[in-house]
Amino acid sequence: MKTIILIINFFVHLFSAFGLLWLIVEITAFFTDAETAESIKPYWWVFLLLGLAYAIFCLIPKQSYKFKVPNRDSNIILSQKDFFDIKGSIIVPINNKFQVDQDGKILDSKSILSQTIKKYYSSKPNLLQGEIALELQGDFYKAAKVNESEYQIGTVVSIKINDKQIYLLANTKLNSNNKSYCNDDMFEESLNGLYFYLSQVASKEDFIIPLIGTGNGRLLTNREAIIKEIVLAFLSSLSQKNYADSLTVCIHKPDIGKHNINFKRIGEYLGKKIETTEFTNKQTLGSNATYQ
Repeated sequence: MKTIILIINFFVHLFSAFGLLWLIVEITAFFTDAETAESIKPYWWVFLLLGLAYAIFCLIPKQSYKFKVPNRDSNIILSQKDFFDIKGSIIVPINNKFQVDQDGKILDSKSILSQTIKKYYSSKPNLLQGEIALELQGDFYKAAKVNESEYQIGTVVSIKINDKQIYLLANTKLNSNNKSYCNDDMFEESLNGLYFYLSQVASKEDFIIPLIGTGNGRLLTNREAIIKEIVLAFLSSLSQKNYADSLTVCIHKPDIGKHNINFKRIGEYLGKKIETTEFTNKQTLGSNATYQ
């Protein structure tokens, strides 16, 4: 079925392009003389080649979408690039105990946290754990504690290594088997906490965020809905403060086919939403925290 649709779309684009080019010839004939128009017709094959090129170009899937946020000096980008190939500050999901290697298997994982450790900490989880422990000694984190070992969902720990800014976001909890899990409420709380934190303490930065909760968090929500929520919550956070140069929502490329993500549909949907955004009468994202 997909092949048939591709073939139909190809010929639709081809005939549209060829028809447009031929229309140009007719317009030329109308405003000039017939001899000029006749002199162009022998080059029909040029029009055909241009039409073929256009049809092929239209069938090439887009790898990214970029949107300018109205009345804000900020952009929103959807990208299929590798998470670590995009320049900017990265948002890395972690459990709300901020335990880097809770089951001793972090380096076997394909998670963003695991890749962060391999890339920036020489595959040594204890190095990152040590930096987190130092940050958690701050006064704010005492207030953010739920109990002796857990922190509020949405709590963020900021770490910088070799000029790379990393924001560790508590978006999951650990079950009795030390496995991470996330639900819809936790997902929303983590987004609210993240954007509030960034609006309070971050400089004007380019932020890169993965589809939080969908990997080890085992969130069951449709990935297209998750992309929408990440973007719409970010837009809401911009209503009170313009704190970001850009937000790039990074979608793991193999997930496009694996989880039936319609990249074009979600891009067009968000484009319309962003274009019509008005920053009036919007509530500030809630949080009990005050960042200094």
